[in-house]
Amino acid sequence: MRFDERSQVWRKGPGIVVFVGMLGYLGSIGALIQMPRAFGGFSNVIKAVVVLGVVVYVTSFLWLAWFCWRRFRQDDFVATLPDGVYSRIARFRPTLTPWSDISRVTAAPGHAAIVLKDKSVRNILGVFRGREEVVRFVAAVEARIRETSGDRSKEAT
Repeated sequence: MRFDERSQVWRKGPGIVVFVGMLGYLGSIGALIQMPRAFGGFSNVIKAVVVLGVVVYVTSFLWLAWFCWRRFRQDDFVATLPDGVYSRIARFRPTLTPWSDISRVTAAPGHAAIVLKDKSVRNILGVFRGREEVVRFVAAVEARIRETSGDRSKEAT
């Protein structure tokens, strides 16, 4: 995999909702810990159940944090490289689509589609954060297609 000065990478990271949710999850444990103090007179059995609940709650929070970290670390991406479009979508293995195989690229709301010369279509979903990124991706791919088709026509002459 080679990069040049025009290589670009798009990947959708965790949104603000994930961070707010994690903070809310973590913040609510304070209420659970304060419960025995706020409501005095709990028996030892109830206090043991609350401690067990805190342990389960913290364990589930740590599992959720690990899951989110791992998921967004291995997130879907797409890159325009000198050799072609390199992408991993929907947790499949990364694939390289050479520029010579790409016929055109189209934009749709929230995603792009690469049309190959054999008329098959590769949808690029879940990577772009907005319409502007889709437009930038389409422009980058179209520029590379024009460049490589120009190089091939020069080689033919």
